[in-house]
Amino acid sequence: MSELNITPSSTPSSGGLINNKTRLILVLAVMALSLGYLLYSALGNNGRYYLTVSEFFEDDSNIAGRPVRVVGTLAPGSHVIPQGTLDHSFALMEGESMLGAFYSGVLPDLFDNEHSEIVLEGQYQGGAFQAESVIVKCPSKYQAENSDEVTGEPV
Repeated sequence: MSELNITPSSTPSSGGLINNKTRLILVLAVMALSLGYLLYSALGNNGRYYLTVSEFFEDDSNIAGRPVRVVGTLAPGSHVIPQGTLDHSFALMEGESMLGAFYSGVLPDLFDNEHSEIVLEGQYQGGAFQAESVIVKCPSKYQAENSDEVTGEPV
């Protein structure tokens, strides 16, 4: 009887297949690109200017037509809504500075609260601010109009 000589006819070559190191590099690259895209899409709108009304008027020449955020409080008596529409015109104020604004849509519930800060996102065009969105910051505290009304006794 003769002995069988069994030898592998071929050995795996590293040229045709992707080895583990290359596969790891490709997976890490795809993950890094995905994370970069998620960060870019999540933080893209947060690069807008965020100004108070008085800061807005200090130098409004470079802001015209650009997306911007402006914060202030609603000027008393300035909120006007034409009958049967969702178009609003109002003014934001901070100190002595006032900014006229327009918005079309439903406003948040606390918009007319005198203690609320209002954040407008939009563009300054033609001497008025055209808001694309309105955000109302909840008032941090409510103060009584008369200090005599506050007794400190439980109700």
